[in-house]
Amino acid sequence: MTLSIGGNDAKFIDVLMQCILSVQVCQDSTLDGDTAPLSQAEPDRINNQVEPRVESVLAQIHLLAPHAKILLMGYPDFFDNGGQCLAGIGTAEAPWLNQMADLMDNAMNTAATHQQNAGVDVTFSDPRHDF
Repeated sequence: MTLSIGGNDAKFIDVLMQCILSVQVCQDSTLDGDTAPLSQAEPDRINNQVEPRVESVLAQIHLLAPHAKILLMGYPDFFDNGGQCLAGIGTAEAPWLNQMADLMDNAMNTAATHQQNAGVDVTFSDPRHDF
């Protein structure tokens, strides 16, 4: 079984839209419903909400399909060349957005490792070197 999960829980679409539409550097802005700027809220969301949810999904898959081999796909960097290809994403936003993709991959790898240690046949695949 191959899956890539977590982007919706990390609010990646909302974050990207905020970056595109914001008049300020997006990581200094705040998403609706958040109490901290994205520079604080997004890492917190990935580490404290997404990673445990991914781990829970992997455990549930194993519970329902104990012989399944799970391939958990990570996220590539969102932008290259400083992000100049998309209006609203510049040299201040693109590296930060790529850091959030890296953080997400690290969280997903951690979830997979925890579940491997619990006996789940799961492998994390990091696509960053292929893009």
